[in-house]
Amino acid sequence: MLRPDFVSLRLFMAVARKKSLTKGAQSVFLTLPAASKRITELERDIGMPVFVRHPKGVELTDVGLSFVKYASRIFSTLEALECELDGHRNGELGNVRLSANTSAITQFLPGELCSFRKKHVGITVSLVEQVSEKALESVRTGYADFGVYASNIDAGDLQTAAYRKDRLVLVVPSDHLLASVPAVDFDEISQSCEFVMFPPKSSLRKLTEDVSMLPLKMAIEVDAFDSMCRMVASGVGVGVLPKESAIPYENKGLKLVELKNEWSHRELRIATRNFDGLSSAARILVEHLTGTAESSLRCFNRAVA
Repeated sequence: MLRPDFVSLRLFMAVARKKSLTKGAQSVFLTLPAASKRITELERDIGMPVFVRHPKGVELTDVGLSFVKYASRIFSTLEALECELDGHRNGELGNVRLSANTSAITQFLPGELCSFRKKHVGITVSLVEQVSEKALESVRTGYADFGVYASNIDAGDLQTAAYRKDRLVLVVPSDHLLASVPAVDFDEISQSCEFVMFPPKSSLRKLTEDVSMLPLKMAIEVDAFDSMCRMVASGVGVGVLPKESAIPYENKGLKLVELKNEWSHRELRIATRNFDGLSSAARILVEHLTGTAESSLRCFNRAVA
């Protein structure tokens, strides 16, 4: 099987272009004896001559012409590969695996990813929607390059950076007694209402249960924001949701009631195993989402409980 090395291939192409073994050798920085030996070995491997020698230089044989055609393709492919690799190195090309909680996906990520794609058309994003706890686990196990989670969930030894802040509100049916109240203290209504709640691993479920002095009365458990809004609008119970996620449902049988409690001002954070270990594409996306320069990402924080 023919296995010429790239030095010999470059020499062959140079000799074919210059029509001179001497000039071809000089252009690839080889001595004439070394170049002559390589061409002889190439012809021996092929089993046929690639050049016809004459006093004024060399000419390609029919075999040599075929060899030029395919050698040119090899170098064109290598050049294309190098360009693509450069794109990966500088972040112009690549795929980023992002795991994010529903709060981030429904409030912030659609617009931010749209603007990101317009600036970086060569970078694709594989987005997976998960509760915060599972998003962090995806980061730890390497299924995601980085994740977005609610800061009331402990990220352990992952490195984290600030992302966005959101505001939680109480959502009630439009004919509920609290519908006409501009703001309430959660502690004052938590025992008089039945709640539509998310599964136990949800950061919102964990937060509302952690801040409640007594166990909450659960009317029904759902696993999606849309399902909660529909259940609340139907009068099944009340719920707690990010304000921006609930606003689209406000004229569909829901009323949004502000919460007076400090914990209703919540922080979303970005977590990864190591910011310095991110691919160029992933780092560019993190910088886009956080609005930070590359150098400031080094000033990461350990996760807060």
